[in-house]
Amino acid sequence: MISLVLLVGLRANGQGPSLSPYDLKASYLEKRASYESSATKKIADKNQEELDRIVSVLEENAPNSYEYHLVKYINGNYDVSLKEHLFKAYELKPDEREVKREIFGYYVLIGDAAKQKEFAKLIESTYSKNTLNYFKLLAANPKMKILFLSGEADAYPLMVLQRLGKVRSTIHLINLDFLVNEKYRISTQKKIGMSNVRFHGQENMFINTALSKLMSEAYISTTISQRYIRESADNCYLTGLHYQYHCPDQVAELTDFWKNGQLNLNALVLNSSTEKRLYSNFLPPLLTLYKIKIESGEKDIVLRNDIATLAKKVSMEEKVEGILKAYDQIE
Repeated sequence: MISLVLLVGLRANGQGPSLSPYDLKASYLEKRASYESSATKKIADKNQEELDRIVSVLEENAPNSYEYHLVKYINGNYDVSLKEHLFKAYELKPDEREVKREIFGYYVLIGDAAKQKEFAKLIESTYSKNTLNYFKLLAANPKMKILFLSGEADAYPLMVLQRLGKVRSTIHLINLDFLVNEKYRISTQKKIGMSNVRFHGQENMFINTALSKLMSEAYISTTISQRYIRESADNCYLTGLHYQYHCPDQVAELTDFWKNGQLNLNALVLNSSTEKRLYSNFLPPLLTLYKIKIESGEKDIVLRNDIATLAKKVSMEEKVEGILKAYDQIE
């Protein structure tokens, strides 16, 4: 009976004539995604007010709904003191992928290793095989000790793999999204051994300070916007699906990356536009290696063919062929 009541349309100011809790949740998530910036984790005040308003509408009209409790927790921006809302949402709809992923993240934030493994098992199947293989390759470099990740989209699948023993446990994964949580930020700073620097709103300073402390031990996923590392850009070298800070030998790293991923890429069959966007991240490092080889007088036909094959698989063949032809003209 309760679920039937919740399906009755809710009138929300500015949300259209009649929206269900599901529609309001969808509207919240869509707006939140649109408010995210490529330069800061801070949501502009006017945008946060709009998100708060949607939460208020849900609280007023459907306070016992799954949608209200889930959105209430998410709106807290990794405030674990709101955990009762997260667990109420899980109680109401335990099979929903989105709430299981949020609970996994919660347990990462509070450092509960046993629960992380439990929920990693529950959500591993929510990621495609190609997605998981991509993140295995991202973390494949045996020298990697610290890896910075942009947020839930790239941190969670890699953390899941790590908790299940499919990625080295010795790599310290840093999720930029989580750094807005003070306890996580302070813990991360202690592990790095860096000075106390505020993160939220001054992300560039925080990351630059961390990289200066870590030097060549620091790797940054290329899924992180370059605007976050602009202060350190001159010392960040593209070495695969990541940048390495103060990399001692970029050519050697790129060559290893190509050789290690070659078989995977040649046998690759991509099943969605999402997977194509993800695997297009292989093109910049391979193109960089090809350009370096051309500039040193070496035209590597095998590498060129591999790049062209991958470009076709990610539906970028025309653009990439233009880049390759331009490189071929370098004398």
